[in-house]
Amino acid sequence: MKIEICAPRIFGYAIFAGLILLGSTFVLAHTTQTTDDSNAQAAAAQLRRDPGQHVQLEGQLEIIHQDFKDGHGRFVYTLKQADGTRVPLLSLKGAPTHLLTGDHVRADGQLSGGSLILASGSTNVKKSGGGGSTTSSIPVPYTFGAQSTLVILVNFQDDAIQPYAVTDVQNAFFTAANSFIMENSYQRVRRRSAGTLLRAGSMAP
Repeated sequence: MKIEICAPRIFGYAIFAGLILLGSTFVLAHTTQTTDDSNAQAAAAQLRRDPGQHVQLEGQLEIIHQDFKDGHGRFVYTLKQADGTRVPLLSLKGAPTHLLTGDHVRADGQLSGGSLILASGSTNVKKSGGGGSTTSSIPVPYTFGAQSTLVILVNFQDDAIQPYAVTDVQNAFFTAANSFIMENSYQRVRRRSAGTLLRAGSMAP
């Protein structure tokens, strides 16, 4: 269960910051067009330099997101083999967005310049039954589904004003913010109230 404590005078900033953070988290999971384009260009360039050899590799899929100062970002896909070596995955068409980081997979492509070039990320990378990797491919528990959240309203001793009613907070966190989260997580994550919102007594700043 998540616990969020919001003082009235910073409540608005908390919602704004929270929406930005949550938005960036969930949108990253699905904004892949830039990644697809950059991967395809890099894959094509590598094959022109070295056609490589056809191989089939197994291991654990690792997915990370890189952010750059100019505001753009990209996903990086890597295959971690049983001996610990990592092989970058580059796709000529599409990224393996149907898989999760940690999945044990079998990848089929051209090994060139230390990277595995895939004709298609959606068809040339498939889940396998396991093998040398001992790391579980089960997604982290509680990542998806209803996320129980408790919001506690507090006041400071030097600012006893209570500008937000309980209904305002409920609408902000469990209606507006929840709709945003559900949309950007493709209906896989939602906020659920952990119970009646509490209005705590005054506290020192």
